[in-house]
Amino acid sequence: MSAQIHPDDPYGSASWEPHPESQAQLKQQSEQGPRLRVGSTKAKGRGVFAGMPILAGEIIEAVPVIVIPAEQWQQVEPTVLALYIFNFGPEGEHAAIALGYGSLYNHSYLPNAEYRKSWEERLIRFIALRDIAPGEEITVNYNGTPGDRSPIWFEVSE
Repeated sequence: MSAQIHPDDPYGSASWEPHPESQAQLKQQSEQGPRLRVGSTKAKGRGVFAGMPILAGEIIEAVPVIVIPAEQWQQVEPTVLALYIFNFGPEGEHAAIALGYGSLYNHSYLPNAEYRKSWEERLIRFIALRDIAPGEEITVNYNGTPGDRSPIWFEVSE
């Protein structure tokens, strides 16, 4: 059985265009090499690293999310996926898996980036708080606010 695309389908190949933020990222990547890469850290395991300079205030990545409805959280919580989710929704009542590199950014109480969630767009934007050099790990504060020093569910290594 093969899938067929209806000519009026707004998601068909003839009508699809990348989001403007994605277009800019694709252009920059094709001109200068990968903007982001996944690498290893000694203390934190895998993390996301800058592949080129990123300026303060710049959107590092805008990623779509897969929303996990609140009533399905009990099935996900005992799995490894629970370590990679964001609270999501108007009241944070749902959970979400961030696509792209979104669920791979490590925590820091001295982050160089922050994330902003958009329920309406089902999107999370990662934004540089300061200039980030090529090869530098990109980190966010898992508490949701860059300066929040509240304890999180694991021992923090900086």
